[in-house]
Amino acid sequence: GNLKREVFGFLPYWVMTRLDEINLKLLTTVSYFGLEVDKNGDIIKYDSNGKMLSPWFYFQSGPIFDSFIKKAHSEKIKVQVTLKCFNQTNIISLVTSKQARANFINNAIFLVDSKGLDGLNIDFEYIGEPSKEVRDGFSALIIELNTELKRRNPNASLTIDTFVDAASNTRIHDAEILSKNSDGLVIMGYDFHTPE
Repeated sequence: GNLKREVFGFLPYWVMTRLDEINLKLLTTVSYFGLEVDKNGDIIKYDSNGKMLSPWFYFQSGPIFDSFIKKAHSEKIKVQVTLKCFNQTNIISLVTSKQARANFINNAIFLVDSKGLDGLNIDFEYIGEPSKEVRDGFSALIIELNTELKRRNPNASLTIDTFVDAASNTRIHDAEILSKNSDGLVIMGYDFHTPE
């Protein structure tokens, strides 16, 4: 039957050659994981040797991802793209610069529009306790992104990946602000398990 709850899944770039093994009927939303951003808010497309990175290759190369999007949409499944940043220095530079935030937002919305996607998933993983300036900068990025995304496409969705303890240990994710300025928080609890 039809799913009664939101079931959010990730589509890692490294499984793009095995898309026929994915049962889309188990999902309501899937996010392509993922494109990395730099300190200026630009998508990182090439490595230091000038070789195209696999996440960018599969995202923009055409038939593989485009066919997946078409199939998912035909089954009424939303497709997002995950924009990620795990580099502390890049996160600090990006979120504390109004110009870098604006550039990031323009790039993000261009990606959504270029593939006819249903929205964005943001995965910024700052480890440790950021300064108030960094935390507020990340909140500002999300507020500005959500405002512009909805202005251009009111039906587009924005989800934010947060650590499992984000509600009690704020760090970079101010859960209250993020929940008011997005369509949902995706709690990263996948590395929690019981001892054997």
